[in-house]
Amino acid sequence: MEKIFTPEELIIFNSNLLQRGAPDKKDDIGYNKPDFAICNNYYSVLSSVQLADLSTRLIKYCKTQLGADAETMKNTANYYSALTANTYLDNSISIDLLRDTTLISFTYNTTYINIVKTANKRKYNPENKKWYVANNEAISILQKLQRAGADCQHCIDYLNENLNLNPVESADLKQVEQKVNIITVKEVKSNKLEISFNYDQSIVSAVKSLIERKYNPTTKTWIIPKTEVNNLVNKLAGLPNLDITALTQYSTEIQQIPEIILPDYSYLTRTPFNHQLEAAKFLLNVKKRNSS
Repeated sequence: MEKIFTPEELIIFNSNLLQRGAPDKKDDIGYNKPDFAICNNYYSVLSSVQLADLSTRLIKYCKTQLGADAETMKNTANYYSALTANTYLDNSISIDLLRDTTLISFTYNTTYINIVKTANKRKYNPENKKWYVANNEAISILQKLQRAGADCQHCIDYLNENLNLNPVESADLKQVEQKVNIITVKEVKSNKLEISFNYDQSIVSAVKSLIERKYNPTTKTWIIPKTEVNNLVNKLAGLPNLDITALTQYSTEIQQIPEIILPDYSYLTRTPFNHQLEAAKFLLNVKKRNSS
């Protein structure tokens, strides 16, 4: 048999790309928009049709971001595609086993939603559009979904094997329990910082909005100049359950840099956009640092 990637390896590949954030026209890091929209809903337990879809999407990233063998990924896609003769992606269920709840993910389906609502203990998260059902009711709900046509035998088998174990907490469990996400900071150069945190789309978006930042896929950290600290702190300040204490320790030093005031350009017939003014200030700050 030709070599293929295991479901566990595919899930790791998926997690690595998702860790790089939502698609951003400023960079080409992570998934493109169509792939992100689908793969962001793939969790730790996937059906054959989902594994076929995921491995097919991953082929294009093998030589650029994953460093994985493209032929092996193609073999993987062909293998799982052969197992999906009578199943469809829209009917597939993906789950993640958390500490007290089971995350259930599926394409929008009113029948499936009404079935999940029959659980005595369930919670809907409008941010990630996922359902959380108490572990002691999860198998029963999945069996009802299966009778309604959902492809979820793989989820039922997984829960039967693992419900009595101590599953690893996922990022979604941290969100449900409202645990604090702590941003850690390491000084890598006199003027640069390395920051890391548990994956959170809101934090990633804030970092990617900075004019100067660089992602390190090996260490899964971001490198930013100290001059961007105040900007980042302001963007993160309103996010819930986030500890930015380590980051704010570097903001005082930056505040001592005199503010760059641009000349009055009111005489121009066309007014510069705000992002153009911010870019001009940034370049002047860089010039001032280099000359000092």
